[in-house]
Amino acid sequence: MNRPSNDEAPDLLGYVLGALDADEQQQIQLAVDRDDALQHEIEKLKTEIAQLDGLAPPGPPPVGLARRTCERIAAVPLAPPAPPRRRWFGATREPLARTHSWSLGDCITVAVAALVMAAVILPALNHSRFQSRLLTCQNNLRHVGMGLLAFAGDSNDRFVAIPESGNRAVAGCFAPVLCEMGYVDDPSWFLCAGLGVTPDRFPPSCDEIDLAVGPAVSEIQKRMSGDFAYTLGYQEDGRYMVTRNLRRSNYVLLADAPSVDMPGRASLNHGGHGQNCFFEDGHIAFVTTCAIAGDSIYENDFGGIAPGAHPGDIVVGPSHTRVLMKSD
Repeated sequence: MNRPSNDEAPDLLGYVLGALDADEQQQIQLAVDRDDALQHEIEKLKTEIAQLDGLAPPGPPPVGLARRTCERIAAVPLAPPAPPRRRWFGATREPLARTHSWSLGDCITVAVAALVMAAVILPALNHSRFQSRLLTCQNNLRHVGMGLLAFAGDSNDRFVAIPESGNRAVAGCFAPVLCEMGYVDDPSWFLCAGLGVTPDRFPPSCDEIDLAVGPAVSEIQKRMSGDFAYTLGYQEDGRYMVTRNLRRSNYVLLADAPSVDMPGRASLNHGGHGQNCFFEDGHIAFVTTCAIAGDSIYENDFGGIAPGAHPGDIVVGPSHTRVLMKSD
């Protein structure tokens, strides 16, 4: 593909941050789909933006900042008085320049202006960082979700089943399966941006999981699928049933992992503002509530973290969740 000239170079940063209009986003997406180099640049940009997530969020200005600023500026010594004017052959020589000292009013004006600028700029920076983390997390979730759809395509439209017993009998079992079978290439895709570095041997291999004993089992089970929650399927006649791919646009397969400390078990992956969800038809959405069309995504219709009460009951559970019933 012929690369555009520098004058015609696409705004890749605006594309990654979602700051372009729909037509521009679509044009750049078409170009990226056809150009491996552009794809590499996009991934590089996302990696560099993700590094900003480690910065601590700016807090409010210290109490009394304006007062202390004014006092310090006012304490600066004033310029020395101008030397007396000298007479040269009967003429008065005026000083070439006059010095100007800051009044308390000047100090207050500058301090207030600085605080106003901080109040405007800092929220904008925080919003930009939030959007960057959100987009990076969505990109990771998309990779994992597409691997899950590919697995179902090769498995008679059935997603990864949660075993009935053993060390792998938790929701996170799908992660090592997708990695070892080649449906997911990069283990870091199971992590949400900004929540930490990839732990060693992540996700753990199936052999490592099977050979674990004692306290190591629960530790491994907690980190199997990283920062994401996986569908728990549904129950029928007291048996656990594996979710089948019906290409539903309102059925969540994967989402940011929930928190037991938040109302509705909302995820803390994005500061409690909402959660990214990957749906059965392959699209991703950021949902600001814990429900899709009134159906809680972190609880079944009975209010439990367990397989759904029926095939349409959405429930996604964190990595260590067990189904606690017989498998079909």
